[in-house]
Amino acid sequence: QVETEMSRAYNDNERNARRYGRLYTWEAAKKACPPGWRLPSDEDWTELIEHLGGHESAAVFFARSGRRGFNAVMAGDYHPDHGFRRLGTHTHYWSATPGPDGETVVTRSFYKSGTIVGRNTYNPNAGFSVRCIKE
Repeated sequence: QVETEMSRAYNDNERNARRYGRLYTWEAAKKACPPGWRLPSDEDWTELIEHLGGHESAAVFFARSGRRGFNAVMAGDYHPDHGFRRLGTHTHYWSATPGPDGETVVTRSFYKSGTIVGRNTYNPNAGFSVRCIKE
């Protein structure tokens, strides 16, 4: 996790950041990956999900934290209109892909229940998790 000006801990409690990681705005997310790594595009996420056998298989894979090095921590999220939500049950990851309207950003969401991998678009000022991939 990288602490940046536009990232925050869930409920602004740094103990949560140590356990769940930080929540980043999209601008902060684009700067959070170290050299040689980058924020995945929507296409990268789609390729990973297809590699895992599709949405249902991928949902089960991501729900089982720590399998094969991918630990989908249910870090919750922060929305400017709703505040902090869903810690322990849900997480969103930013992509590098702007939404089709040019005002939102494509995200991927994961649920502890392991029933679905969501694809959504959200306000870039929301606070979501970051997963970097090697360039």
